[in-house]
Amino acid sequence: MHEMADIQFKRMFRLSRIAYYHLLEQIRVEIEPTLRGKRSAINHSKSYITGEIRLAVTLRWLACGMHYDLCAVYGVSVENFFQVNGVLWPTIEAIDRHLMISFSTNEEDLEKISQEFAAFSHNRFQGCILAVDGIVIRTRCPYLPAEVENSQIFFNREGFFVIVVMAGCDARCKFNLFVNKLRNRLIVRPKF
Repeated sequence: MHEMADIQFKRMFRLSRIAYYHLLEQIRVEIEPTLRGKRSAINHSKSYITGEIRLAVTLRWLACGMHYDLCAVYGVSVENFFQVNGVLWPTIEAIDRHLMISFSTNEEDLEKISQEFAAFSHNRFQGCILAVDGIVIRTRCPYLPAEVENSQIFFNREGFFVIVVMAGCDARCKFNLFVNKLRNRLIVRPKF
């Protein structure tokens, strides 16, 4: 990671190097193992997973990296990748808490967003307040009952297990809505 060119770094993690390390510093305390956790990991496997690796693996997975490949490249066990207190979920939850994604329902704010979409689109998008897109991330079957109560809600029509993620942004490409189904709960961050 440290030797990667800036353009390659941004393509790989969907963040500039500066933004990546800024985010890492915001969430490091939450995702870095405690001293006790580090000792336990070192006794068990001769090393521990740093906050930098946890964030890198999580961002690559969110950018459609396959968990088997990421585990091999970053030295993370497949079992530890998806565990409730493993690498992925605590990092996603820490990112979610610190990014403060919100969506205003104030009429003046909505009108301003609508005007920005209209200006950006040369008046083709009148009354638009949100551009929404989604992704289906292939995953393994969730463990019962530790992770979910009903694993079938994560099974899609294509015949494999998935996590559905949707996000919305304004005309300036600032995310202001995030919805996903994680561990049998729906997360929506509206700002009222």
